[in-house]
Amino acid sequence: MWCRGRGMRPPRRGGPPVGGYDCVMQPGDDLASSRRLLIWVLGSTGALVVLGVVLFVVLWFNSPEVRATRLQTQAQEAVAAGDFVTAVAKAKEATELTPLNGEAWYVLGVTHYRARQWQDAYVALDTANVKAGYSRPVMSEYLAYTAWMHAAELAEAGRFDEAVTWMDTAIAEAPSDAKAVAAKAGMLYEAEAWERSLATYEIALAQDPRLDSEREFWAAAAAMAAAEALHRDDVAAAEAFVLRGEKSGATSTALMSQQAAVASRRRAWEKARAILLQIKPLSEEEWNNQAPLLAYVTAQMSGEATEKGDHEAALRYMQESVAATPDDAEAVAFLGHCYSRLKQWTLAAEQYVKATELAPTRAGAWRVYHADTYWYQSREAIDAEEYQLAIDLMLKSIALHDKDARAYLNLSTCYGMVKAWEKADAAVEDARRRGAAEEDIRISREWLDAERAKDDGV
Repeated sequence: MWCRGRGMRPPRRGGPPVGGYDCVMQPGDDLASSRRLLIWVLGSTGALVVLGVVLFVVLWFNSPEVRATRLQTQAQEAVAAGDFVTAVAKAKEATELTPLNGEAWYVLGVTHYRARQWQDAYVALDTANVKAGYSRPVMSEYLAYTAWMHAAELAEAGRFDEAVTWMDTAIAEAPSDAKAVAAKAGMLYEAEAWERSLATYEIALAQDPRLDSEREFWAAAAAMAAAEALHRDDVAAAEAFVLRGEKSGATSTALMSQQAAVASRRRAWEKARAILLQIKPLSEEEWNNQAPLLAYVTAQMSGEATEKGDHEAALRYMQESVAATPDDAEAVAFLGHCYSRLKQWTLAAEQYVKATELAPTRAGAWRVYHADTYWYQSREAIDAEEYQLAIDLMLKSIALHDKDARAYLNLSTCYGMVKAWEKADAAVEDARRRGAAEEDIRISREWLDAERAKDDGV
């Protein structure tokens, strides 16, 4: 095709301008033009396709999903390197980019898990599971374990109420895990919620009877619940707790102590004593803790034996009581009473002296009994014709109880035996001033006068 130019003419009315080039089509021009057109079209389309592909790749590579995936990979690499700060930051950024992406939340949860950030781990894993509908076979185990570990942290900090709440969460995730139930029971025990702890231990062992290591804690919880009931004087409740503790099958000295305490409240002294004596070879510490109870029980048994007239049994029980609490002044004084009832005056006096040393301000409670031991020893010395010893002993009796008129009359007799007439007369007058009966005064006077007459050779 060739073209020839020519001048421009005004356009016809309503038509395009006239002029320009006159083109004449040559043979074969139509095929060449078609080829050139095709080449141009193909060239333009290819450029557009390449441009589209490039744009698609750029947009895809920078999409939130892809960026989140890259961040998750970076988080996992940081975890492997032990850089938990970076790992958590990357994993969090991934969840911010794709808040409904369960995989991102799961990676964040596992990252917190590896960093031992238990509460954050649980929240992230729970979000993955609930909010994003993401699930894996180990998800429940992860959720239960992270809740449990956070509960343990709270318990360690003494925040037991919160700890128990988190343990409830852990148990809800793994309701068949008896160890988790037992752990909750332990936290309730530490929180001194004894009754709830006992009930929870019972549930745990019912779920898995093989948890033998928890049986002693079960018994201990029952013991503490019983002690609390006894403190509020609810003996029936305490007895019920003890029976529940016995079902644990554990040999618990704490529970045995409460069994003895309940028995003593029921005045079953023999039973209480028998239980307490079983504790000694098992636990020296618990034995020492329960020594006051044994002392009380055996003292009561001694009292009952005394009422029955079995003074030897009373002495044995009281000796046992004092052995349990050797610094208990009242128990020592009661031991003195037991010796006195058996007329073992010297041993009785020793106990009263010891009791007075232990509690000088309470000595008035047994002072008269103490004085009596010297009075009776003095009488025995008189019978043995050991008059100076008799005088010394009677003076000891008077020093403890100087209002005893009969002591002065006996002292008068002792002085008469050693021919100390003035002291004998003075002792009679002392007896009179202390209210001695006139008949007793008359008899003492007559005896002294007769002995004095013998001494004078009358």
